[in-house]
Amino acid sequence: MSALDFRRQYIISGSELDPLPGWERVDLFEQLIVCYHPDLEVARVSTPAGGLVVLGYIVDPLSPELTTLEIAKGLAGDSSSFDDLLKHIFGLSGRYVIVYWNGSEAKLVHDACALRKAFYLFDGDEVYCASQPGLIKHYKELVERKDADLIEFMSSESFMKSESSWVGDETIYEGVRQLMPNSYLDIRGGDVKRYWLNNLEQLSFDETVKEVSRILKGSVDAITRRGEVMQSVTAGWDSRVLLAASRYVSDKVYYFVNTMNVYNDDHMDIAVPKTMLGDMGLELNIFKNMPKLRDDFFSRIQVNVEGARNLPKTLAIQYYHDFHYGKLNVNGNGSEVARSYYGSDHVEWGEITTDYVLSKAGLDKNSLYLKGQVEKWLSDVKDLVEDGGFNIMDLFYWEQRMGNWGGMFMAEQDIAVEGFMPFNNRKLLVLALALDAKYRAAPNHTLHKNLIEEMWPELLKYPINPETLKSKIKKAAKKVIPSGAKDAIKALLQS
Repeated sequence: MSALDFRRQYIISGSELDPLPGWERVDLFEQLIVCYHPDLEVARVSTPAGGLVVLGYIVDPLSPELTTLEIAKGLAGDSSSFDDLLKHIFGLSGRYVIVYWNGSEAKLVHDACALRKAFYLFDGDEVYCASQPGLIKHYKELVERKDADLIEFMSSESFMKSESSWVGDETIYEGVRQLMPNSYLDIRGGDVKRYWLNNLEQLSFDETVKEVSRILKGSVDAITRRGEVMQSVTAGWDSRVLLAASRYVSDKVYYFVNTMNVYNDDHMDIAVPKTMLGDMGLELNIFKNMPKLRDDFFSRIQVNVEGARNLPKTLAIQYYHDFHYGKLNVNGNGSEVARSYYGSDHVEWGEITTDYVLSKAGLDKNSLYLKGQVEKWLSDVKDLVEDGGFNIMDLFYWEQRMGNWGGMFMAEQDIAVEGFMPFNNRKLLVLALALDAKYRAAPNHTLHKNLIEEMWPELLKYPINPETLKSKIKKAAKKVIPSGAKDAIKALLQS
């Protein structure tokens, strides 16, 4: 086997597993073991009552000097129950899966946006949990599903156009599901349970800006202590906020922008950050003329990640592997939850339908598979939305978009670099969602603007997502063309 096979991945089982060549093994409890790739950081801590293991890495924004092992020891010592553990990881960042056990419970939970994936299978007395279904398949025969609705969904043009964006917790294999954000796996009970945690007092807008800034700055500081860091900078909101968060560790960060072999030097995502960083005395490294994607490299990603995509950013993964192997790659995904990506419209629960959710998310309203998955998800989040007053689409982006699409890209790039999303912090997301949508949504992006003002105000002198001629025409068209006509034109063009 190659060192790139299932890089940074793991499998947990109660069955006796032979580790893959070069892999490590750690015993957990009651014959449960974990086998893992040597490039995956792992920390195991025992206590008189049980213990825990961290698969991946954790950073503490308020104590950036702490290592994953030191944080794990603190979690184990302070948590006499799984509920205690949930409270203690509330403000932590990183990309991890934690297995916790004591005399009465054994449970698995991951980071806020489920970026360290966990796919599971309960088959009688057997339990498997792994970073990808392919690892479970390596040890146990799996049956591919033949559902007509699923096949139609995966074969559709809309599925391809959405970067194979999945909805729901199912997979293409019978009995294999993935653990979604805001849920945990009860290993002994053999089921999944939803949880929600918010023990925060209501903060004012200004207080929220200061606290979110503190989390972001601490997270970026912490990750620069773990290894070489590369960070993308574009003309967009998310990367501008993270650039601001990196102000006091900028000498430790390799800033870059990826042209995807398409953008020229005049493109706003090249020209704006180049000028901005230059004025700040920093260098922007421009990835262009990247070599063609090699068949053997893409084939390896396909083996490692179920449903791996061949996208322009896949070319970037190969470039990371060839020239930046082993670095920590910082990106702004997850920020969309905080800025109401799907818009600020608030709909009462009684008006929320599957068609409404699919339409707002830009997904195929005619797909029976998607309708079924969204209907199931709505039933699952009903109490949370009604009690918490959340915008249903903010929650959809967090749980479905980040839990599926967001985690997919992180898994795909594991072959080359470890990913880090500073916005992947439960406390940060809860703080942001507690704000009125008027502070978070377009076109003003008041929260993001004030975060930049708080952390590095000079960066606001440079345009953020400046309008192009194409975007101006599109905006003008939206104002004069009725929504029904827009749908008809879109359907005509597609046909």
